[in-house]
Amino acid sequence: MTALPDPSASRAVLIGTSRYTHSSLDDLPAVASNLDALAGLLRSPDVWGLPAENCIVVSNPATVVEMIGPIARAAAETTDTLLVYYAGHGLVARLASELHLALTGSEQPNTSYTAVPFGLVREELAGTRAERQVVVLDCCYSGRALGRMAGGDSAEIVADEAVIEGTYLIAAASETKTAVSVPGERHTAFTAELLTVLRRGLAGKGPYLDLDTLYREIEASLRAKQRPLPQSRVRNTAGRLAFRNRAFNDRHQHWRELITEAERTARTLAKPEHAFGWIIAGLAAHDPAEAEQLARTIKKRKNREFRLSQLAEVIAGTDSADAERIAGTITDPLSRAETLAKIVEASAGQDPVAAERIARTITFPRQWAAALRNVAEALIERSPGRAQELLAEVERYIRTIADPQERAAELQANAVALIKHDLGQAMDLMTEAERLRAPTMTSDLYTRYLKVQEALGVLAEQAPAEAERFVHAMLAEASPDDRVSMLTSVVGDLAERAPAAAERIAYTFNDPELRFLRIKEFIGTLAGRDPDAAERVARTITNPKTLGPTLRTIAQALVEHNPDHANALLAEAEHAIRAHGEPGELVMELSAVAQVLARLDPTRAISLLDEAERLIPVALDAGTRAAVAAKDIFFRNAETTAAHHKFYFLKAMAAGWAELDPSRTAELLTEAKHHDQLRALGPLVMQDGIIRTLAKRDSTASVRVARLFSGGFAQAMAFEAIMEVLAPQDAAEAERIARTITDPRSQSRALQIIIEALIERDPPEAERIARSLPDPHAKIHMLGLLAISVP
Repeated sequence: MTALPDPSASRAVLIGTSRYTHSSLDDLPAVASNLDALAGLLRSPDVWGLPAENCIVVSNPATVVEMIGPIARAAAETTDTLLVYYAGHGLVARLASELHLALTGSEQPNTSYTAVPFGLVREELAGTRAERQVVVLDCCYSGRALGRMAGGDSAEIVADEAVIEGTYLIAAASETKTAVSVPGERHTAFTAELLTVLRRGLAGKGPYLDLDTLYREIEASLRAKQRPLPQSRVRNTAGRLAFRNRAFNDRHQHWRELITEAERTARTLAKPEHAFGWIIAGLAAHDPAEAEQLARTIKKRKNREFRLSQLAEVIAGTDSADAERIAGTITDPLSRAETLAKIVEASAGQDPVAAERIARTITFPRQWAAALRNVAEALIERSPGRAQELLAEVERYIRTIADPQERAAELQANAVALIKHDLGQAMDLMTEAERLRAPTMTSDLYTRYLKVQEALGVLAEQAPAEAERFVHAMLAEASPDDRVSMLTSVVGDLAERAPAAAERIAYTFNDPELRFLRIKEFIGTLAGRDPDAAERVARTITNPKTLGPTLRTIAQALVEHNPDHANALLAEAEHAIRAHGEPGELVMELSAVAQVLARLDPTRAISLLDEAERLIPVALDAGTRAAVAAKDIFFRNAETTAAHHKFYFLKAMAAGWAELDPSRTAELLTEAKHHDQLRALGPLVMQDGIIRTLAKRDSTASVRVARLFSGGFAQAMAFEAIMEVLAPQDAAEAERIARTITDPRSQSRALQIIIEALIERDPPEAERIARSLPDPHAKIHMLGLLAISVP
């Protein structure tokens, strides 16, 4: 029976002599590489997993004690397996034919008293408590050891009688051949083959590789390369000693365990079938047939066919025929047609011919049209002529649709498919679709925009000028208010996706002040994609009071990539607000400038925050008087108005201090909570990114702030933000914090974020956390996700 050595009760002593002081022996630089590589593999959990302290490396021993001492100590400590490896020159004394192992000062003519007799190694092995001993010799004339371990004269006759029970000896060359150390190669010939087998494993073998298998593989490889062959001698159990096979496909066992636990957890629920989704997804990644079998156990037809549809979509990319078969078993005609359309969408890129065949089996016109359109999109680059034919076929069907709104939607879908290939035709279709919508949706401009939103985004990416013209045409008869509202939505949606188009459309706001009021919501997004474009838009604002905050927002996007320009923009923003701001505006804006400046000039940022704090009494008084004078409908009395203003001042200052002093931020937000009449602390803190900044700087402060939030949802969102920051950089700290959350669902959601961050980086740790999730639905979700991630 193959025996896996216990790492904690085993030892390995790796000895190598690569440098020699006497001219009679050449240096062997490959030996040093042997030691490093072999130690790394033996310590690896997927080979042996020896603790570092149990894998002793002896490099270039100069004395007998330096070589034999570590062997003696390891022999005394080991109860399971003792492995002794030596690489270097093997020498033979002139009178006695016993092998000697070279030290750094060994001399070829004076072997008997300058090198270490192999008999000393043999003596230490004979006295060990280790259940098994393995000796690997990679040195010149190491075959001599085979005979002399027993005191006989012939290696072939004496070796089997003399090897100590449980000892496995592998020697790198025969008695009369020199072990090969090829100049320029990283490792010696024998050890290179040993490392290759341990590193790569052997495909087609079991989970473990015993020493006999290792030896045969190394021998076969050296024979094929016409290099000296190794020899081995083994008695009883050591030959079955094994290492883990890295090439063994243990995926089945691993994902099976994950799915089994997920299913067992589901069975504890009142309605197990409701939790089958992720289990089926996990099964689909490895065994679609079993996934289908589980889906078919769902009793309610609608739910069962929903899961079958999902399964068909998942496997369509790799097996469209089987996906089509599953879809064919769905009894509801519309659901079947929608599933077939999804299969076409998933498989068209891999096999457009098969996808088209499936599409033509769909009997519902809209699903048929969508499927053929997906095939055309897959062909648009490689076979544009065929793609055009399919789109023309779909368009002929579209022209038969009686309902204007439905016809408009289908024309627009065709237009999106054509934008990259035939912009002119695409624009014609989009314009026609818009004409169809306009008569029945004149008063509902925003709904019209929502219907064209995705198509406009694709158009803006490819042709910003055409997107601008399309928007203007759409707004030709809109009222001024509707026009402003619509432009705000368009520019905001396009800022991330197509900044050039967003900039062009932003200029269509005729009133510069109105432009600022509308672009302030998206200027940060635009600055993140194209800070020059954002600044060009900002420079069209003529009022310094409104220009300052815009420049500050752009500076924030430039801090990492262009700090000098960010500093200049902040200075300009500060100057503008000082020249034109009221006391309350000064408190808010100086704090906001300090928040950005904290990463560029902390000293200056602190000075601004101190000034803002000194201004608060003046700002409160001015704000109260202004509310009274304006007859503000929210004004009740001076106390409540002052509390309202102070809340926002404290929140603004807290944001400014977050990067500089997390504890100060927590103190300010704690005070702000006392003035939070509208319970807006949680949403505003999340919106300003304070929690994320605190999590990066001081996790304790971030947790303190999260616990200030009123309402379970706000607090849960805060903890999720903390997890998203901490999990990638310190998963252990993130888990510690998550475990303090008392609500099981909130705790599970926080832990899920950690698991998702660890799935690729540390799968075993991700699995450990997943198995401990308190919410069963979250546990099933994560176990299914982990099963999917198993290669």
